[in-house]
Amino acid sequence: MLLNQSHWVCFLQKKEEKFSTSTKKRKKGETLLANWIATSLRPFSIVEGPGFRDFVDFLCNLNKQFSIPGRKKVRNQLESFESLLITHVK
Repeated sequence: MLLNQSHWVCFLQKKEEKFSTSTKKRKKGETLLANWIATSLRPFSIVEGPGFRDFVDFLCNLNKQFSIPGRKKVRNQLESFESLLITHVK
């Protein structure tokens, strides 16, 4: 069972209160990416695929506030969500 997006955003908002606006936006982008990977059962390595990177780089150039994290960062974020989920289930 995965946390829904509102739980993830709430969890991250508590941690992000001390960060700047650009850091908050970057974290939100990372959360949305991890959520998409988890809910669509994509491999972590998708963030390293050239087609995916080209598409996201194009979108990022429109805003300049988000860069694609590597698969290790995505995996670590999902592991953090897993820990949070286990804590909430207990």
